[in-house]
Amino acid sequence: MDIGYNIGYGMEYSDNIYLADENAQGDPAVDPTTQVAEDYTHGIFAGFQLRENSPSLDARLDVNGLYRNYARDTYPDEILVGVGANVLWRISPQRFQWVFDDLFTQAPVNSLDPMTPGNRQNTNVLTTGPDYFMRLSPVHTLALSGRYINSYYETSTLNDERYTGNVAWLYSATARTTYSLNYDYINVNYEVPDPAANRNDYERHDGFVRIDWRTGRNTVTWDLGYTAINRDQNDPVAGRLGRFVWLHRITRNTNFRLNTRAEFSDVNQDLANTSVAVDSLPAGTIVDGDIFYTNRAEAYFSKTGSSFSQDYRALWVRDEYEESPLDNVRWGGNFNLVYTFPSATFSVFLNGDYLFTEYQDEGLDRTDREKRAGTGMTYQIISTVSLNLIYRWTDVESIGANPGRSYKENRVLLTISYNSNPRLGPISNISSFSSSRSR
Repeated sequence: MDIGYNIGYGMEYSDNIYLADENAQGDPAVDPTTQVAEDYTHGIFAGFQLRENSPSLDARLDVNGLYRNYARDTYPDEILVGVGANVLWRISPQRFQWVFDDLFTQAPVNSLDPMTPGNRQNTNVLTTGPDYFMRLSPVHTLALSGRYINSYYETSTLNDERYTGNVAWLYSATARTTYSLNYDYINVNYEVPDPAANRNDYERHDGFVRIDWRTGRNTVTWDLGYTAINRDQNDPVAGRLGRFVWLHRITRNTNFRLNTRAEFSDVNQDLANTSVAVDSLPAGTIVDGDIFYTNRAEAYFSKTGSSFSQDYRALWVRDEYEESPLDNVRWGGNFNLVYTFPSATFSVFLNGDYLFTEYQDEGLDRTDREKRAGTGMTYQIISTVSLNLIYRWTDVESIGANPGRSYKENRVLLTISYNSNPRLGPISNISSFSSSRSR
């Protein structure tokens, strides 16, 4: 078992702490968030990390905590916490196992505004349940799974409980190829159901064929099927289901991944599927209870070298909501470049991202363009103590008959931290320190 912890101090400057709208007409004396204001923040952060990989147990735990003080009292002092946990307990290897996942993070209250301290809420999704595998013959296996999922929001009335079940028949055609027939059932119950607010209890039925194909450098999973959803207070909906995932290991240190999906979803389903990332949600996440049909494609490329590492990501999404006027198309990408000098004590980085969002419903005429860039350096004072200096630039433009907030911001962040186990990597994602970020 590997365990690590960190603790540190950070100071950050923002020249637009409120992310004030360039076109705001409000009176700053009544609403100070309508004016451009500078502020400095001081923060103390700490983290804990655990890794366990054994024949009977795989476990991963990341915990971050941050206390932040606003020097000019633009916002009240605050405490932010993030937790990401994954546990796979093989009670009877290859026959019976138990899964436990938990993600505690922050989400916007109003998804159409940037996520400032005044527009932020805690949210948590817990998933747990068993998997059972019955080997019927050397090539035939029956798999049964069940999950309980609990979603919680501090402010939004989207809390719900989900009960899911899966039955799959797997046929191992070759050592590299497996075919399966799958049936998924999901029962969704909101704590406060309200069809007028698009919070409908519903039952979902998925039937699909899956192909798993593996070679030395490629892993492919392909799902094709159909979904039917019966809602308590609205008409049923149905449509095709498709998923395709391709991971290509170009070399030992170079990877390419392509994820595509076309299926029904909702915000809590997406949150339950989010990988452990204690300070982030998927790009463009909209916190709304309505079901939507999503077409999504994401491509990733990463290459890690002894001195130079690079990551690139491209995204295209179309979400079509059943009731809410939130239909949108968004596309964009990001990159991160890191160069480590031969001494291994000093590194520099450059990153950037762009996200274009066009809302396509008649009730919401709006187009957003979000541009960000950052650069900085890390100096390893000793193996366990590091100094970070980071600069970030943000430019957000929102246009249309129902525009959102347009703003520009520059940030400078300085941190010093101690990490007890550098071999595990950084515990606290540096972006979690920033007091404001986009939705």
